[in-house]
Amino acid sequence: MADFLEMIFLPSGNLTIFFMRNALQSDTRKPDGQISAPVLFMIFNRPWETRKTLASIREVRPRQLYIACDGPRRTKPGERETVEHLRKEVLHQIDWPCDVKTLFRTENLGCKQAVIGAITWFFSEVEEGIILEDDCVPVPSFFWFCEILLDRYKNDTRIWHITGDNFQQQPISENADYFYSKYPHIWGWATWRSRWLAYDGDLTLFSAEQAEKIFKTTFGHRFLVDYWVKIMKRIHAGEVDTWDYQWMYTVWKNKGLTVAPNKNLITNIGFNQLATHTRNETPGLSNLKAEDIPIPLRHPSFVSPDIQADEWIGRNLYREPSTMERVIHKIRVLLKPKLQAAIT
Repeated sequence: MADFLEMIFLPSGNLTIFFMRNALQSDTRKPDGQISAPVLFMIFNRPWETRKTLASIREVRPRQLYIACDGPRRTKPGERETVEHLRKEVLHQIDWPCDVKTLFRTENLGCKQAVIGAITWFFSEVEEGIILEDDCVPVPSFFWFCEILLDRYKNDTRIWHITGDNFQQQPISENADYFYSKYPHIWGWATWRSRWLAYDGDLTLFSAEQAEKIFKTTFGHRFLVDYWVKIMKRIHAGEVDTWDYQWMYTVWKNKGLTVAPNKNLITNIGFNQLATHTRNETPGLSNLKAEDIPIPLRHPSFVSPDIQADEWIGRNLYREPSTMERVIHKIRVLLKPKLQAAIT
């Protein structure tokens, strides 16, 4: 591990830059074909997406693979057969030396509790690891990216999250292969047990007043403060069946940063009617091109969130859409089936 020397710089009152003393600014390790970092693969009822993502996992042949699957829903005819067949198919495809452990539920817990339970189970077994859902297809270097950075930042509590996502589809840093962000994207990610232990899926200690203070410090912009307070209030009230916003809140509450790649490493292929939250394709998010990042990695010379990158993310991904944007989106959703029918 590198030695860290923290220097605090406050030009605007709320920006902190941490300089890092590090003799080596690039890794000398190279992929040997099989990764050591444990991988959690969460599946359910989508065979096509699962096969695509499993094919990417097979390329790097993880030494430890944890597979979690929620139980079938009683209200969905035929789902039990689909889920049971997919579980068997996935296990049959693991044809490399690998320690495999499974968490196959008999009852359906739903999106929120199934994912929380799977990740908590994963980190009861391992100290650190990579997490993939069935519709998040990574390029091979995603795994090496995570493995290298899990090791590099495991004792650096400024870093809480490693993501494979770069929605801007362009390099952010000129002198390094990744940058630091405030936004912990979860379409292919990694973290440590020590960070996950702070997670509270029900936001039991949530208060709107505290959340507003956290968001003011984190973002500054009023529209983002209002946006995130509104979301967290709904989650706290039990109106939203999800798990990921609570993880984002955990990271922000602890002033954590995310490591994000200069190139997008994940393609989300799950925008369809089988999805829980991503049923309609979203321009700029669904089916984004993914490309490998060079290994060994070039590391940044200091730890600080990229202000311009985070400004773009806040304004393009996390804000209330305008009335016109809502109308255009509705028209696209209504017209898409008709256009597809006309083509076929």
